[in-house]
Amino acid sequence: GTYEIHVRSSSDPPTELGKKVGSYVDRGSFGELALMYNTSRAATIKATTDGILWLMDRKTFRRIVLKAAFLKRQLYENLLEEVPLLKELSSYERISVADALQSRVYNDNSTIVTQGEPGKEMFFIESGSVRVVVREFWMLQVSERLMGPCQEVMQRNSTRMRNNSKNSSDLTTN
Repeated sequence: GTYEIHVRSSSDPPTELGKKVGSYVDRGSFGELALMYNTSRAATIKATTDGILWLMDRKTFRRIVLKAAFLKRQLYENLLEEVPLLKELSSYERISVADALQSRVYNDNSTIVTQGEPGKEMFFIESGSVRVVVREFWMLQVSERLMGPCQEVMQRNSTRMRNNSKNSSDLTTN
């Protein structure tokens, strides 16, 4: 079906729908913000054709969302416990790091970091493997290592990189 999205300003009478700001045609979802933040609806949705909607009540929605967030945090915390660089963190600090992590998907053979670029991020492998290519100024040295869940990649070469500035590496998915 087709559904219109209307937002009413505070000066509009309660009986008016408000300004049309968008529409859904045969797909879409709405209402999640009111459920997530326990607030009133931010817009009015009006059916303009026949259609079928599925719905989920607040209790079920919150249970699913909170459970997913809890499981993600637990997974990241467990993976972070295995990282040597982070072993000394307290449980609270590890939770803070886990909450700050963002998952990013790379396709096979994608370049993740490139030699010579400044480092702005630290990477942890959640799944898959990577290949590290180290270029020395007189030759190409390929160091292949299967690295799996939450092994931080950059620490493996950081000491070597600091000791010899003519060396650096590229990191690609394998």
